[in-house]
Amino acid sequence: MPPGSNGLDASKRSSTPYHLYHRTRQQSSPQHSVSSCVAGQLTANSDQSGSQNGRPEADIRLRWLARRYGLYCLFRLIGVSVPNSYDIAGKVAIVTGASGGIGRQIVQRLSVSGATVWSWDQRPLPVDGTRTQTVDVTDAGQIADALATISNQSKRVDILVNNAGYLGVLHPFERHDPEDWGRIIQVNLIGMMRVAQAVLPQMRAAGGGRIINMGSLAGKEGLAQLSAYSAASAGVIAFTKALARELVADNIFVNCVAPGPIDTGMIRGLGNEAVKQMIGDSPMKRLGTAEEVAHLIAWLCSDASRFNAGAIFDMSGGRARY
Repeated sequence: MPPGSNGLDASKRSSTPYHLYHRTRQQSSPQHSVSSCVAGQLTANSDQSGSQNGRPEADIRLRWLARRYGLYCLFRLIGVSVPNSYDIAGKVAIVTGASGGIGRQIVQRLSVSGATVWSWDQRPLPVDGTRTQTVDVTDAGQIADALATISNQSKRVDILVNNAGYLGVLHPFERHDPEDWGRIIQVNLIGMMRVAQAVLPQMRAAGGGRIINMGSLAGKEGLAQLSAYSAASAGVIAFTKALARELVADNIFVNCVAPGPIDTGMIRGLGNEAVKQMIGDSPMKRLGTAEEVAHLIAWLCSDASRFNAGAIFDMSGGRARY
């Protein structure tokens, strides 16, 4: 039986709501001989992936065995790497802002975890195994056209990651061009709301799903010279909490990830002095990585996160004060 299937074929999994899928997995897991299964799978994975060639199929299979039989400690003792993975096979995901540093990592992580991923960006970049669409999240017409294509091909949407964002540059607010700070609010908050509103009918039709809104530590603490960005990010947090309360009874779980400074081109674009100060303000004394953010997103998309709604997940290296 392939990893992550637990007795459900792909066609049944793709049409099964999150809560029913999880329950079915628990009820239908057959019992196998642990020793024979593990021996065979270890051999198969050794043949396929060697010591560390990064093939995601082998990684997922090994992770599945370790999770199923509780063999993490054994695998570590014998020197077998068990990378983190998340089972969202059969799900259809949309990731906005998919060409940026965080966006590309999210797309890759969801794809490796088994999802069919549609990457939205104004300047889309191809990622192996995913589908790209040119979408400006502030343009309702482009959003509708992209969703029509997805509806024709994938028939459903289970996961939405609202990752599109625009930071701008450091500015005292009194000198900040209104056109620029207006764009910050349009992309980071209003664009997010447009996409969520457009996707909800398909998500309801799928029987539930996950919406993850990307916010920022700026929305919790407010950052000097980033007033408009801080305001938009605070709006993302409030929107997440309100929408989560509306949708949780429909098995649609809405959460927010609020990173502190992450090592991306957008943050580096603020200049060396600003980055140096951000690192100095961090208890961990470093920037976060886009890969770390992607792992949290993937977990929130999985069945492991089935009692989280309206939550704000900090990724600040201990910097967040509440």
